Amino acid sequence: MRKYILSALILMAASLQTWAQGFRVYNNDGTVLQFSLRTDSIVFYDGIGSEQDLGLFTPVNQCIFGTWYKSKSETVTFNEDGTSDYNEYGDECIGGKYEFFPFQGNLIIYSTIRNRCLLLHVAKLTKDSMIMGRTGASDEFYVYTRTQPKQLVANITLNETSITLHPDEIKTLTATVLPEDADNPTVTWKSSNENVAEVNKNGRVITNEEGTCTITCRATDGSGVYAECQVTVVAETNIEIPGFGRIADAVDLGLSVKWASWNVGASKIADYGGLYGAGDPTGLKTSTNYLDYYWVDGDNICGTEYDLAHVKWGGTWRLPSIDELKELKENCTWTHNVIVDEIKGSIAKGPNGNELFFPYGGSRGGANAGFGNWASVWSGKIGNTGSTSYIMYSHGYLDLDINLPSGTVRLDACECQDGQSIRPVCEY
Repeated sequence: MRKYILSALILMAASLQTWAQGFRVYNNDGTVLQFSLRTDSIVFYDGIGSEQDLGLFTPVNQCIFGTWYKSKSETVTFNEDGTSDYNEYGDECIGGKYEFFPFQGNLIIYSTIRNRCLLLHVAKLTKDSMIMGRTGASDEFYVYTRTQPKQLVANITLNETSITLHPDEIKTLTATVLPEDADNPTVTWKSSNENVAEVNKNGRVITNEEGTCTITCRATDGSGVYAECQVTVVAETNIEIPGFGRIADAVDLGLSVKWASWNVGASKIADYGGLYGAGDPTGLKTSTNYLDYYWVDGDNICGTEYDLAHVKWGGTWRLPSIDELKELKENCTWTHNVIVDEIKGSIAKGPNGNELFFPYGGSRGGANAGFGNWASVWSGKIGNTGSTSYIMYSHGYLDLDINLPSGTVRLDACECQDGQSIRPVCEY
């Protein structure tokens, strides 16, 4: 009986082409055959047999006219003239003719380049959505919609998932949000314990005390997607030097030497430290003729008896060389006018992502010139006359330069008696 009824199917009622009217199939006696066709959708592979069972039917392309969205940016259009821009499996189908056989769910797209056609299957079709794809080994089916869908965040990846720091260290976490065309890629940052480590809106982590916490980066588009980084803060190993603060931690920036996490005379990263003359191992001399008492014979005092960093901190700590200052200047990414614990400074981010903070302590020359506006760091290079030394400037006006508007990082020469900051380095 079923085969008799199926063999009697000859056409779809042409007058019922709109979704409001629905789709019906008629027997040759004019009665309506009811099976998988519904008034709001056509569901294929739902009790329908093969093409041999159903026979051939006239294409009803008007069912799928228009543009369909696979994603926010991926579309397929079926034109009224019977052409399509479908290109899922190659550009050779773009502009090719198409035919849709709704009873089998078969969609045929004819190639414009080769004498062949592409067979797709429509599993379900409504006025608002269509499930379409290929069957076979891969069984690839996709949902297409009449309106452009929202692209929610699907994944967030952090550059670090676990870090160990000391108190008063800084580390910037960066988030990669996918897909790149997400409608709202903004994220928020939060620390599970701000007593251990805080995080700002840009992912910059500042540690406070020993302990552990979790930094969470979360999408704001309602997708619920987030990523986490475990932060462990361990005890410091530095010791107090009377009158000269604490010995800092050695920070690996991915350069030829490690850099101190803070200046001589400081006790934490957000601390200016002292201002010292070049070539004065006591750190006390301020007069213009102090070099008469601490004369430096030669060009380089790094690691010598005239090197304040080496004398006070010991070990392999010393003043940086000119080449090491150049390396810091040229191989790091600089961010200026950063506030850390209410102190303004510049941050140097090394090639490996680790960072140093240079507070704007100014200089002693000219009545403590530039305090709060720039930082200055001595090198171990002393001029042959002993009257000048070379220095790198970190300036509050968006540069690392004593010249206010330059917006650059540079090395310069200053009078040795002018007090500047000392940021030591040490060997690996």
